[in-house]
Amino acid sequence: VLGSGVSGMLVAERALARGRNVLVIERGTPMSFADRRRQGSHDDPLSFNRTKHANPMAGGGEYVARPVYNLGGSTNHFYGNMPRIHPRHFQEDRFHGVERAWPITYSEIEPYYLEAERRLLISGNSSRIPFPGQFDYPLPPHRLSPYDRACEQIYGQEHVMQVPTVRPPTEIESRPRCCGTNLCGLCPIDSKGTALNTVY
Repeated sequence: VLGSGVSGMLVAERALARGRNVLVIERGTPMSFADRRRQGSHDDPLSFNRTKHANPMAGGGEYVARPVYNLGGSTNHFYGNMPRIHPRHFQEDRFHGVERAWPITYSEIEPYYLEAERRLLISGNSSRIPFPGQFDYPLPPHRLSPYDRACEQIYGQEHVMQVPTVRPPTEIESRPRCCGTNLCGLCPIDSKGTALNTVY
């Protein structure tokens, strides 16, 4: 399995459950959470893993992305929000600006969404938009902020979405409750779910 992020993790787990021998290959350094906190980032110490990449989606490459390569993959440095691609997007004729249809349907990919959300313990409200009543998230949603509640009163509940997040609203297993610092790129208390603290 190439890469130790959530996708590689799920593939590896499925193969292990079927009795296969699994080798996960990761180009980055296996840094612990303590290592990351000490240096204040997820940056890999290997120089070839600190190369910046122009983002082709930025139209001209103004936005430069620097991928993070290390144990746990990109789950380490994302900002904790876990929205899905909506079912209607799978019916569009354009795929990220390319003139071709999606090669799969939403119904084909939903079991994998559900498995990833269960494994990472996603907090969310599936009784409201954009997936009303279709499934349950593993954890309840965070309480709306005063600003969100005011918008809800003014515009109506159908215009305020509680974005699914990988930040737990209560203490779970080995992860403490989200501290609400908004420093999710490198969670200061290791509350945000990553492949590193969920599996490895």
